[in-house]
Amino acid sequence: MIARNIIDRQIVKETYLNARDWNRPLFWWRDIEERMPREAYMQDTLSNYCRNSWSIVHFLGKQVYEQRQMYRIFMEYCPLVSATEHL
Repeated sequence: MIARNIIDRQIVKETYLNARDWNRPLFWWRDIEERMPREAYMQDTLSNYCRNSWSIVHFLGKQVYEQRQMYRIFMEYCPLVSATEHL
């Protein structure tokens, strides 16, 4: 029998950019060798600044896929409300 326990939950935001936007500095923090999606940088900065806040979704990490021209941002799972309810 295989144990199926949930250890942790997280949200993954996946973003695809077209060829023109992929290399635009507007979307990136730092230079091309160590670039980080600007959106991920802002989430990480806010998450670190408000570390003990219950109202900030905390940044867990990011992954950039150069060949696919996409990136993923990993954030904490918040079970209380859907983000779409606040739009």
